[in-house]
Amino acid sequence: PLAGKLNVFRKFRDRILKRNSAGRHLVDKYYEYSPAFVRFIKDKPLLKLLLNKLLVMIAWILTFFLEGTLMVRQLLIVSFLLLISSLFLKRGNLASV
Repeated sequence: PLAGKLNVFRKFRDRILKRNSAGRHLVDKYYEYSPAFVRFIKDKPLLKLLLNKLLVMIAWILTFFLEGTLMVRQLLIVSFLLLISSLFLKRGNLASV
């Protein structure tokens, strides 16, 4: 059911990413690399299924970010930063940053 979620990604691209240089760079890289990635996963049904599920979850989170209150947005940002920090701490990479 990812097709129904595409508008969420478009809104995030247009409302958030395209408004700053880092976001525009990310969008440019997406358009540069996505065709090759789509060709890569074309014959890999399990990978396609997993990515579809992941993208549906990301769309759900982005919906809250785009449509939610300021407090919801802040909570999502803090949660994301905590997740990234914990990944760095587990790997011991934080000291090398």
